[in-house]
Amino acid sequence: MLKISEGMRSALHVINAIIWILLVFISWSANATYVTIGFYLMSILTAIYFLLGVLKGDKLKIGVPFLYPVVAMLIIWIIAFAMISATRGDATTSFILGMHPGMFAAVIIFWVGSLLTGSLGFAIFYKESLADDEWDNFMKEAAKHQKLK
Repeated sequence: MLKISEGMRSALHVINAIIWILLVFISWSANATYVTIGFYLMSILTAIYFLLGVLKGDKLKIGVPFLYPVVAMLIIWIIAFAMISATRGDATTSFILGMHPGMFAAVIIFWVGSLLTGSLGFAIFYKESLADDEWDNFMKEAAKHQKLK
């Protein structure tokens, strides 16, 4: 179990802000190298958001949810973006399931891989992510707000 301090959380938010700023400038560029760097920065950005989302208080379990699905998802995105970058503009490559390799990476690896990894991670992590007493407290709080209407 890892302990993530408040200072570490703040550092992760600062890193996210810096990545967002870089992505804005990269989006204005037509340079293919910058766009490729932007793909990888987006992977890091999303992985940090994912990491902050699976924290339980200030603790993070190493296996589930850190290695799977957070790190697994990051690896899937990097593979997909590397395949998209490597085959960009190449009309001589063989098609995979009728798709250009870059499109295959975007659709099958990135989209389906992310969907399956995220869904399975949610199914595995669901019971330990929200204890029954926490859910009951949430429902009581929500009921109070419904009475205000």
